[in-house]
Amino acid sequence: MKNLISLNKRLLKLISLLTIVLLYLGCGNKNKENEPITELNYGIVLSPNQERNLDNFNKIVQFISDRIGVKINVFKGADYATIIEAMKTGKVDMASTGAFSYLIAAARAEAEPLVTSAYPDNSIYYYNTCIYTSSTSGIESIQDVKDKASMLSITFPDPASTSGYLYPKAYLNSIGLDPNEAFKDVVFSGTSAGGVHSCLAGRVDLGAMSTIGLLHLVSRGDIKEEDYRILWQSKSIPPPPVYVRKQLSKEIKEGITDAYIAMYDDPEMREFIKNQYSKEIRFIPVTDSLYRDLKKIVIKEYGDIFLK
Repeated sequence: MKNLISLNKRLLKLISLLTIVLLYLGCGNKNKENEPITELNYGIVLSPNQERNLDNFNKIVQFISDRIGVKINVFKGADYATIIEAMKTGKVDMASTGAFSYLIAAARAEAEPLVTSAYPDNSIYYYNTCIYTSSTSGIESIQDVKDKASMLSITFPDPASTSGYLYPKAYLNSIGLDPNEAFKDVVFSGTSAGGVHSCLAGRVDLGAMSTIGLLHLVSRGDIKEEDYRILWQSKSIPPPPVYVRKQLSKEIKEGITDAYIAMYDDPEMREFIKNQYSKEIRFIPVTDSLYRDLKKIVIKEYGDIFLK
């Protein structure tokens, strides 16, 4: 994939430092709380080859816009850091980028969670992530990974990804494999799908992404279940929230929340969301407390540098 950035160990550390700097810099949001709104910008991470995803996203955006009576523009970012920085500077008003990146946005851009995904009975839609390999790689187990790590390459979608980096990184560290040191090469693909295709093509040996993401690629016909082998699967992870700038008015926040809740009661949108998740899903209100345990993992892995 042209957008894959191969990082050697020193360069990986440098990129990590630059990512932190990006999150800390910026002029800050100067808008006043409860300011009047005539249009909103919704941030999404999208690679150039994901126009089908953009069409799906636009359907959700249009539904919300119609419900709240406010025009919503799509702000396309190259990665999570771009979306967070744009929210910090007032260029993005709402986003859904992942639970880890939400925590960073809450700390650095005053983001506030509104809704998250749930089952029809309103129970939270927890999910899992995994470390996978191509079924033809010859890697059969995590023990194989430990034995051959110095000869293997691994791909992650984004340094601020919950399922694609934080949880796999924490697991690898727990078994003595620091991703920054243990592997021959580390690659950030920009998207989970890009990483999968790179792994299945033999350009990297290992990858990490959510299990539901893998199944979604299977259901779309992009890959087959027999193409990959799951080597490790995580415990349950809280789903990402849709979050907004704290400065938005109470009326706008309630309108966005109500619009997401209403999707389940709209037959067309209900079926559309079902197709996106490969199962029946609704949206429910959420608070920051859902991500309390995730925050502990972030602090264990990084200290509180992201969350001050």
